[in-house]
Amino acid sequence: MPDSPDNPDQRISQDTDKMCLEFSKIFAQIIVCPFTIVYYIWQTWSRTGYYGPLIVIGLFMLSTLLNKFLMSPVVNYVYQNEKLEGHYRFSLMQTRVRAESIAFYRSGLNERDKNSKKLENLIEVQRNLFFRRIFLNISINGSDYIGSIISYLILGVPIFAGFYDNTPQSDLAAQISSSSFVIMYLINQFTKLIDLAEGASNVVGTAHRVGEFYEYLSKMDTKPSQMSTNQHENSVVEFHEATLAIPDSNRILIKVIL
Repeated sequence: MPDSPDNPDQRISQDTDKMCLEFSKIFAQIIVCPFTIVYYIWQTWSRTGYYGPLIVIGLFMLSTLLNKFLMSPVVNYVYQNEKLEGHYRFSLMQTRVRAESIAFYRSGLNERDKNSKKLENLIEVQRNLFFRRIFLNISINGSDYIGSIISYLILGVPIFAGFYDNTPQSDLAAQISSSSFVIMYLINQFTKLIDLAEGASNVVGTAHRVGEFYEYLSKMDTKPSQMSTNQHENSVVEFHEATLAIPDSNRILIKVIL
């Protein structure tokens, strides 16, 4: 039997709910964006030539590689954060349930130190997660702003290269405006995919915990335990010269001799 995963109740209720919620937010974009991108790549190609889509795709690949590099530690800290939150919550629950025993044994200071240590570990992980997400958000927002600048550079190339020299002056402004819209929309579709990086990190972090629990359940022996059908087996407890007395006392309450 594999080692039991920590906090199965949290993995079933909170982690599964968070994973499904985050995935539902990004699922529609993952499905729709590829078709929209293909259409506007063709539209951009017809207006700017091959270099327009090539520059946009190159920018997207660089942003994806950078976000992948920044997203990996975020995924790890999301996993650690969910794990330590479960440990801390479970420790507080145990303290509430065992409050009477803790008071009898006068171990309140030990329980306080134990819970404080778990809280410090949780806060440290949340602090690291906060700073990692800052860098990831800077990369995501930076890609959005750079995309708007790249759109004007892409549009400037065909204008100065003479791509619109044969276009009538009356139609030139409308053609440039239309091309600008197509390029901006293509970049916008790519930036939508880049913006999914933060949501994807949450999905991957929680999915790892849910997947561990699912693998544990799949490896469990689901066969019902074979219980004895003999009703008389192990139904009698035999005593031989047994006595029942008060602790630290020689006074015998019950004495059984068989």
